Amino acid sequence: MKNIEKNAKLSRKSLSDKLLLIGFDISMNAIYDIEKGTRTVTDYEICAIAKALKLPVQDLLINYYDSLDDI
Repeated sequence: MKNIEKNAKLSRKSLSDKLLLIGFDISMNAIYDIEKGTRTVTDYEICAIAKALKLPVQDLLINYYDSLDDI
């Protein structure tokens, strides 16, 4: 997700603010934990993050989806 934020030119604070505007309170620290992979993200949070970044949900999930081929 960090690369996606960079491509969208958003800081964690900006993303957190955008999420708050659409009704999701995900703090900058929580976003950092999501990036590190130390916080679980719910399905509705993934949808909200995609909406805030103006991306299809698939763009956020593709790396994880592709990693399942290694199992």
